[in-house]
Amino acid sequence: MFSLWLASRLSVLGYSVWVDLKNLGGGEDSWGKIEKIIKEETLKFIFVVSNLSIKKQGTLKELAVADRQRIDNFIIPVKIDNVPPSEFPAEIVRKNCLNFSDSWRDGFVELLDTFEKENVPKSATVDQSVISSLEASLNFNNNRLIKNKHETYHSNWFEFKLPNDIYVYKIENPDNLNLDNIPYPSKFENDSIVSLACPECVRDVLGFSGFETVEISKFIENKEYRFSETNLLVKETSNKVIELLNQQFGMFLISKGLAKYQLANGESFYIPWKSSDELSYPKVNLKKYGRRSIQLAGKNLDLNWHFAIEGNAFFHPTSAFGINYHVAFTNDGFLVEKTKQHSRRRRVGSTWYNKKWRDLLLGFMLWLSDEGSEIIKIPVCKHFFVELNNAPVMFKSYVGYIEPEKKSGQDENE
Repeated sequence: MFSLWLASRLSVLGYSVWVDLKNLGGGEDSWGKIEKIIKEETLKFIFVVSNLSIKKQGTLKELAVADRQRIDNFIIPVKIDNVPPSEFPAEIVRKNCLNFSDSWRDGFVELLDTFEKENVPKSATVDQSVISSLEASLNFNNNRLIKNKHETYHSNWFEFKLPNDIYVYKIENPDNLNLDNIPYPSKFENDSIVSLACPECVRDVLGFSGFETVEISKFIENKEYRFSETNLLVKETSNKVIELLNQQFGMFLISKGLAKYQLANGESFYIPWKSSDELSYPKVNLKKYGRRSIQLAGKNLDLNWHFAIEGNAFFHPTSAFGINYHVAFTNDGFLVEKTKQHSRRRRVGSTWYNKKWRDLLLGFMLWLSDEGSEIIKIPVCKHFFVELNNAPVMFKSYVGYIEPEKKSGQDENE
C-alpha cells in the first residue's frame, strides 16, 4: 500500500506525518477532524494521484479543502499509476506532479528534494505515534506478522565520500574522440569532457589543450555551473556527477571479474564471467554482523545460481549508492535462456526471505572490500577514489517483523 509506505518512510526520516487512515482501511476519523488538520496543522498536503483516488469523493473533498488554503506550493501531487493527466482533478492540473509510477525510490528522492528546497522542518527523532497508528490501522489477526518491538533494519543504501575536485578538459580533436577508449568516467560536453580523473592520468590517454578544476561541492550545489576559463556551461550538474559515479561503479565491478548482465527492461546487473562451475565467489564471513558466513553462489538442482548487483548513486537524503540485487542462473558457464531464468528465479526467490537477501547483500559488499577494511575504494583514476562504506545505512523502527521460517526441503542443493 503506497500511502502506508510513504508515510512510514517520511516518519523514519523525522517528518511529522498524518495519514487519513480511513482510506487505509482501518480508521474511524471524522470529517471534522480531517478538515481541521488540513486547515490548521498541515504544511504540505501530498495528494496521491491514482485511478482510484481521482474517483473517490473522500479524497477529492480533502483536495478541495487543501486547494482553498491559497498557500503557494501547499499541494504536492504524486502519481503512482498510469492515470492520464487529462483526468487529473482541476485543483492539480497546473501543478508539478512528482512521478512515482516508474520507481518509488526515484519519486521519493524527488519528494525529499522538494521538501529540502521548501525548508520543510523535520525532527532528529522518529514520530512513534505515526508508526503506531499505521500499525493499528492494518487490522492484523492473532497470527499477525508485526510485533511491537524496537528493531534496527539494514537499508540497501551505502554512503560514499567523493574526491574533492571535478575537472573539465578542452579536447584538441573532439571529432575523433571515443569515450570508450578512456578508462576513466567521463561525460562529453560540447568540445570538452567532464571527468573526476586528474590531469596527470587523463594526459596519459587523451590529448587536451587545457583544463579547469572546481570543487565538486561547488559544482553540484546549483543546477548548472559555468567554468570561467573555458566558458563551458554544464547543466544538471548533480545528474552529471551521478552518471559519472554510476559509470565508474560498473567499471569497478568489471575490474573485479564481473560482467554486465542486461535484463529485458534495460536494467544491468553484474555477475561472474568465468565458468559458473568454478563458483568464483568465495564464502564471506559475516562475523562483523553477528552471523555466520554466506555463500554468494551455489547450486540449485541442475543449475548454478549467482547473486548479482547494480548500483545507482544519489545525493538526497544522503550521498549513497542504492544497491539493487538479482539472482542469475547459469549452466556450463552460460546464462540459461530467459524463460528458464524467470521460472527458476520465482522458485528460488520465493524461499529466500528478507534475512537471506540481506545477508547476501552484506556479504557481497564485504567481498568487494579489501580484507580488514570498512571502505570499498572505487578508483576514478590512478590517484583518487570514491570511498564507499561496505556497511549500509541503518534505520530504527518502533515495530518489528516476524519473518517466516524456511521450510524443510527448500533451496535444494543450495
